[in-house]
Amino acid sequence: MGIYEFKKEDVFRFAQQIGMKTSQKGSELIFDRCPYCRPEKDRHTFSINLTNGMFECKRAKCGAK
Repeated sequence: MGIYEFKKEDVFRFAQQIGMKTSQKGSELIFDRCPYCRPEKDRHTFSINLTNGMFECKRAKCGAK
């Protein structure tokens, strides 16, 4: 099996598969909620970079990277 090559289309497919609302801002896809911690109150704290695939939840309680 070969090495995975990141494609931005994979990010959009991931968001669709988990049923998450998103918005694009520059090279970032901003998720309505973090798919890891799924906060009820904090919104738009999770993003995935469409250039390199790096992701982060900016909530201190989660911090997924």
